[in-house]
Amino acid sequence: MALYALVEKVSEDAGQARYQYSEGTGFVLGHVILDKAGERLWIEDGEETYLSRAVVRKIAVHWATHGVAPVKLAVQS
Repeated sequence: MALYALVEKVSEDAGQARYQYSEGTGFVLGHVILDKAGERLWIEDGEETYLSRAVVRKIAVHWATHGVAPVKLAVQS
């Protein structure tokens, strides 16, 4: 199964960053929250699917590797 999503940060403050993701059509599939202090992520809305889990994983890896909330990412597999 192929997965593809565009991930974009829509807001950020000192404590958290909020992301939206889509399949590139402009239709937002869901939102993900990064809690910086707690170093945890969760799907704010939308259904938990392989794609939403891949989005969470991609943001988590970037955060753990670089220590900053990414602005844009792409998930492809």
